[in-house]
Amino acid sequence: MAAPTVVLVYGWLGFRRILFWDYFRGVPALYAEMGIRTIVPDLPWGGSTRERSASLADQLSDEPGPVHMIAHSMGGIDARR
Repeated sequence: MAAPTVVLVYGWLGFRRILFWDYFRGVPALYAEMGIRTIVPDLPWGGSTRERSASLADQLSDEPGPVHMIAHSMGGIDARR
């Protein structure tokens, strides 16, 4: 059985990484230790829900099987759309 995949979706003015700071600081490493594959997609900074959700869908279109999404703030709206 394949390891589960978790997608971390940040909020509207969020960032995947800026300088030395990760938006979901330490979470991908923790999941990796647990054998869980983690994806933190690059979404348009400050984009509309339509733009961000389309980008998210494009980045996840080739993912096999189900993914589990953990989202913060507007990332939750993007994920639901």
